Amino acid sequence: MALNFNNIQIDEELERLLPPLSKEDYNILEQSLLKNGFEQKFGRIKVWFPKGNNGKCYIVDGHNRFKICKNQDIKLVSGDFEQVKFDSRDDVKKWMFENQLARRNLSIVDKYEIVERYSVTLKAIAKKNQSDGGMGLINITRIDVRKEKANMMGISEGSYYKLDKIMKSRNEDIKRDLRNKRISIDKAYQIVNASLKEKEVITPQQQIQKLHDRISEIDKNIRKLNKEKEQILKKLNSIYDLLDIEFTVNC
Repeated sequence: MALNFNNIQIDEELERLLPPLSKEDYNILEQSLLKNGFEQKFGRIKVWFPKGNNGKCYIVDGHNRFKICKNQDIKLVSGDFEQVKFDSRDDVKKWMFENQLARRNLSIVDKYEIVERYSVTLKAIAKKNQSDGGMGLINITRIDVRKEKANMMGISEGSYYKLDKIMKSRNEDIKRDLRNKRISIDKAYQIVNASLKEKEVITPQQQIQKLHDRISEIDKNIRKLNKEKEQILKKLNSIYDLLDIEFTVNC
């Protein structure tokens, strides 16, 4: 489809999916564009033409470069853009996240934050699939959201679970060390987990309930063992009857 510069738009929802540049990185990019103009060697701006959108297209990669060029009147030509085709908006989102994750030098925290932005889309797909499955539609792929996130990041589901716990904790120092690749997920998880256990406060009411629960558990086991004992005694009695031996019980 022919590119009309007036039809190039930034979709706010799609733009919000990607981590924003820091102020420092944005300024560096702006100065580079002002000095050298738009350089295709760093990749063309990618656009998507939705069906039935009257020729309007949305940027799916290169938002910041496009904004700076537009605001600073930096010349862009048709060759600076590349059209990418998708069947649906969800496909666009998936591609955008995978494109971000493929970039070099991302820390595990960077990847986590990117994937978490994709979480809403993954949950929506999983919910839709569940609904379609209930309607009797076939060939519906069920999505395990946590497993899918782990796969996207290239780590195990167990590692993702630990990372999620770390990122939801209040230990900012550990998060910073993890972002700067100074500590492993396992080590960070051990520190955070130990810290949470230290801060766990058990009230007298909780202690009482815990003991009551244990008593109930013991009583349950006693009933189970007594039932097993009765069954064993019956079997023994049958065997003694067959052998015509007097049966005595030792308690």
